[in-house]
Amino acid sequence: MQSVEGNSVDAHRRFERKLGTFLVDYELKERPALVLQACPVDADVEVNVADSAIKVALVQGNPDGAGSSWNDLQGSASALRGSVDGVACVSADRPPIWASELHTDGHLIAGVWDFERPAGAGQELLITWHYVDFFADFGRLAADVAIKIDHNNADWLVTATLLGAGSVHYGSKANRRSNRLSPPLRRRNLEFRIRRCVGAEGLRQGAVLMGKDFQRAYGEPA
Repeated sequence: MQSVEGNSVDAHRRFERKLGTFLVDYELKERPALVLQACPVDADVEVNVADSAIKVALVQGNPDGAGSSWNDLQGSASALRGSVDGVACVSADRPPIWASELHTDGHLIAGVWDFERPAGAGQELLITWHYVDFFADFGRLAADVAIKIDHNNADWLVTATLLGAGSVHYGSKANRRSNRLSPPLRRRNLEFRIRRCVGAEGLRQGAVLMGKDFQRAYGEPA
């Protein structure tokens, strides 16, 4: 697993542009959300998002899970729809509470924003230690996509952003029975480093490492 250096500016711009579009499309500009991204280093990829195998991968989500939704955290039904960038799998809730998209350039982006509101916390929300599984699920989905678009041996980049981190409390595993919450982070947004991965296994490992970053951000052992 490597850090991104030489082309770090281009990588940051690429991820920021995709994130900005995602926030607009799902009306998340003023709402905390956890968004994960993965993309091939090769910017000249052309993915046939109409391929049935691609659609199955998005609907199934984590290929090791139950297959009822794209990730194991939500467990709600989902629906596919086209977009100018590619194809999206969106929760059937109204309004949606999570979405994942695969774009024609191979970019995979997924987010969840259905955070709880703890008692006595005013307008602040709660994200819990369970969300470390969200990273692992994303890694398995990204690995499945890499195989299906014939990029299993290619270099990939992964990153994540917790938008609105400064207004989200944290519920740790250690305090799950006492209901004690950690205060929000001082950072407005928690931006994760960009990692370079190789192939499906690298994507799985990169996502797990991001999950550890998430835990450490709140002082958890990882």
